[in-house]
Amino acid sequence: MDRKPRVSIIDNVEHHHCGKCKEYKLPDEFYRNARSPTGRQVYCKECVRLYAAGDKWVAWRKERYYKDPARTIWIEARTRARKQGLSFDIDPEDCLIPEVCPVLGITLSPKGKGTHTDSTPTLDKVDPSKGYVKGNVKVISWKANRLKSNCADPSVFEAIAAYIRREQK
Repeated sequence: MDRKPRVSIIDNVEHHHCGKCKEYKLPDEFYRNARSPTGRQVYCKECVRLYAAGDKWVAWRKERYYKDPARTIWIEARTRARKQGLSFDIDPEDCLIPEVCPVLGITLSPKGKGTHTDSTPTLDKVDPSKGYVKGNVKVISWKANRLKSNCADPSVFEAIAAYIRREQK
C-alpha cells in the first residue's frame, strides 16, 4: 500500500503536509527521512516534540482509541505484521468488536489507562502461521488470547480441565 506524498506548492514554494497537525509546512520544519518518498518524516518537528514530551500525544492517542477502537486494533495488527514479516490483508471492518468474548463470554470493553485488562478486545490469529488474513482473525478478550497463546496445544487445556475436575471433587 503505497501512500502518495502530500506535498503542495504554495506561493511557488514546496510545502509538506504533517500527518498529525494536518498543516502544510516548509520542508525545513520536518526531519529528514531517506526512506520517505518526500525525503522528510510524516510528522513535523513540532509534533515530534509533542510526542517526545508525551502528555498531549498520549491524550490524543487515547481520544483516537476510544473514538474507534476497532480501527486502533487494526492499526496495531498491521504494525505487528510488518515487524514480524506476517501476511496482512484484513480491513478495519474485520476487527469489529463484539459485545462479549466468543471464547469466555465476558463483556468486552476498551482498555483503560494504557494497560490491558482481561476484558480488553484483541485480535486473535486462529492459525498463527497464516498471519492476519481474512478468515483467520477474530476479536476476543485479552485474557482468552493470552491463555490461548500460552497453551496452544489442545491437550494441555484438556489436562488442566481434568486436573480441576479431579481437585474439585
